[in-house]
Amino acid sequence: MNWSSFFIYNRYSHKFVTSMIAVILCPILFFAQSQIHIREFSPTQMEAKSYNAAFFKFVTIGYWPAAVDWMWIQTIQVAGDKNYPQKLVPSVRFFYEIATDLDPKFYDLYEQSGVLFSFFFKDPADAAHLLEKGIHSFNAFPKTSEKVKGWSHPFTLHLLLAYVYSFQMHDWAKAKECFLSAAEVPGAPKYLQNMKFWLEEKGSERILARRVLNALIQNSTDPVLKSQYEEKLKAYD
Repeated sequence: MNWSSFFIYNRYSHKFVTSMIAVILCPILFFAQSQIHIREFSPTQMEAKSYNAAFFKFVTIGYWPAAVDWMWIQTIQVAGDKNYPQKLVPSVRFFYEIATDLDPKFYDLYEQSGVLFSFFFKDPADAAHLLEKGIHSFNAFPKTSEKVKGWSHPFTLHLLLAYVYSFQMHDWAKAKECFLSAAEVPGAPKYLQNMKFWLEEKGSERILARRVLNALIQNSTDPVLKSQYEEKLKAYD
C-alpha cells in the first residue's frame, strides 16, 4: 500500500483528521488522567469555573464518556474507603458536578453522591443538591426513552432526599414533599402511593420517619448502609 497516496487522499477528510487527532491525543489524555487523583486534586474557584463540561468535551475531542467513566471510578474509590476527611469534599463535589453535567442521565452518579455526602461526609447540602439535580434530569427527558428504562428505581432519589431533609436538615415539610413526589415516579411501589392518607394526620412525622427508613432498608443493596438505616429505625420504635 502506498502510504503517501493514502495520506494525500485522506488529508482533507473530516473523519480522517479527527481520527489522527485522537491517535495523538488519547495517549496524552490517558497519561494526564493517570496523574490526577481525586485525593490530591483540590480545584480553586477559578479552576472549577474553567474546568467545566464544555472544557472536557473540547479536550476529549468528543470522547467525553471516557472522562465520565474515569471520574466515576475515582469517586467509587472514595466511596469504598474507610476515612472521609472534610478536605476531600471540594474535589469530590467537583468530580460529581462535572460528571453529571457531561452525562445528566447517569443514574448511579446521583444515588452514589447522595449516599456519600449524606452518610459519610455528613454534608446534607451537597447531598440535597446532587439528588435534586438527578431528579430534575430524570424529569427532563422523555419517559419512553431507553435511558429512563435504565433507571431501575429512580424513586430512591426522592427517598434519599426525604432522608436528608428529615434526619439531617430537620425540614419535615420538605421531607413530606419528597415522599409524595416519590409516589408519583413511574414504577414506584404501591406502599409509597398509599401514604397520602396518613401524611396530614397528627404525629405523621414519626410515622414518616419510620416509612422513610423502612423504604430505604427494603431498597438498599449495601449491607453497611442497611445496618445504618436499621440502627436509626430503633430510635422510632
